Amino acid sequence: MIRRPPRSTQGVSSAASDVYKRQILVDTSSNTCNLTLPTTPAVGSEIRFLDLNDNFDSNALTLTPGGSDKVFGAASAGTVSTEGAAFSLVYTGATDGWKLTEK
Repeated sequence: MIRRPPRSTQGVSSAASDVYKRQILVDTSSNTCNLTLPTTPAVGSEIRFLDLNDNFDSNALTLTPGGSDKVFGAASAGTVSTEGAAFSLVYTGATDGWKLTEK
């Protein structure tokens, strides 16, 4: 049997960090949101995100690497602007960084 580490849910509506092992309910109904990913995650670390009020199309979510890691395959911040987006990122190591687990 595979055991998963405990996961907590966190609501955010502005900048936040320390989002490791969390389900993030992001509310961008009144402004954009910038989340900083962990600086030294373990390979296999996963973070889940949900556009709580379907507003990423008007107020985007920006995911900033906590160090020199890649996000969505690029060595820079990644932006999510799809209304109603719900997705997970998993840390794959220094070479590829944070990757989507579903598309």
